[in-house]
Amino acid sequence: MTYWVVAVHVLAALYALQAVCAEIGGRRSPHPDRVIALRVATGAACVVLVLAVAADVLGPARLWWEFAMIACVFVVALSVRILKGDGPR
Repeated sequence: MTYWVVAVHVLAALYALQAVCAEIGGRRSPHPDRVIALRVATGAACVVLVLAVAADVLGPARLWWEFAMIACVFVVALSVRILKGDGPR
């Protein structure tokens, strides 16, 4: 696995996070609980990414990089779910 794969996942997560942040304060603003859940998921993804970098410095860390990619995919999925909304009210 190369580092550009992880970089693409991180960039996708950042783009999804930016899209949700753009909706906050607007007419279709997401519920505050969902925004908090997204913040927690993003924080967890950052922690896993830092652990992956630290483990890579100390030795082979393929498993940590895979955990970091999974965390980024979770942030993207949660962002898409938040942007999708609950449907018509």
